[in-house]
Amino acid sequence: MGRQEKEAGLRLLESCIERSRQVMDGWLQFNQLLCGYPQAPPEQRGAYEMQFLNTKSELARRLSVLAGNMRGDCAFETPAINVIAGTPSLDQVYAQSEVAVKKLQTEWHRVYIEINETLGEMEDLRRRVYAGERVVFARLVCRVVKPLPWKKIFAVSGAAATVLLVAGGIYFMRNFLGFWAPGAGEGVVVDANWSDEEQVTYMLGRMKAALESHDLDTVMTAFADDFQAEVEGGPGDKTALRALLMTYKSTLGFGQVSMDIDGVEMAFDNENGSGSLGPVTIDTPQGKVDLLIRGRRAGDAWLITSMAEY
Repeated sequence: MGRQEKEAGLRLLESCIERSRQVMDGWLQFNQLLCGYPQAPPEQRGAYEMQFLNTKSELARRLSVLAGNMRGDCAFETPAINVIAGTPSLDQVYAQSEVAVKKLQTEWHRVYIEINETLGEMEDLRRRVYAGERVVFARLVCRVVKPLPWKKIFAVSGAAATVLLVAGGIYFMRNFLGFWAPGAGEGVVVDANWSDEEQVTYMLGRMKAALESHDLDTVMTAFADDFQAEVEGGPGDKTALRALLMTYKSTLGFGQVSMDIDGVEMAFDNENGSGSLGPVTIDTPQGKVDLLIRGRRAGDAWLITSMAEY
């Protein structure tokens, strides 16, 4: 198998990881609309139904493309399509018995877990590829050529060494400092008709899913550019927080890090467009910390402006 074919396998793996994240975003929005519908005022339910239909349509399209690319390795496609097909409209969902609604919620959660597991498996495959292993994904071999030793590279050409140093600097700027990464609030799709509590719940769910899938870029889109941490000994601004999280991800990984948002209480100041919520529990091998999070409205979304220990 030639080098181009191996590179094609890696490109496909990278593409499927990104498409799986998009499916996860849609799956969370699907549930947000499903859970928010009963509390919505009657005059807003038509908008909920329209958003729900659009979300289902986009989800089905993304699932189809992803499953085709993965060539039969997408374990969650069929159960996800079954959930989508079994919810023709929000009104019909809640016209059923409470038992039927609970069953639907259980099926949604089962698919959510399967998407997370599949995404984690693909992330692990990518890690192994970049560690120099030869792996197979979607019937294609994925492998990258290991770089030459640094001393040999410097001996070959000073110019080549300069290029490599620049590339290393770009990697550091991109991944640790966040240059060229998605900006605050980028990629967040919300319904303007949602209440503040619904929008903040969606933001937290998106952030939790991104943390569990090791997607630091998406995690950081939840933070305002002027974010400040109020945790003793912790990072100060957004750049310092990203550098800290990237260092943790690179050394220990996010595999044993979890974010608990059950039981979170929220308070809003509608006059100033700000709010607070907590406790949000971050559990790591080094221990647990309960955080009080403050934020503000930015357009149709909410962004985190500060964090302090609860």
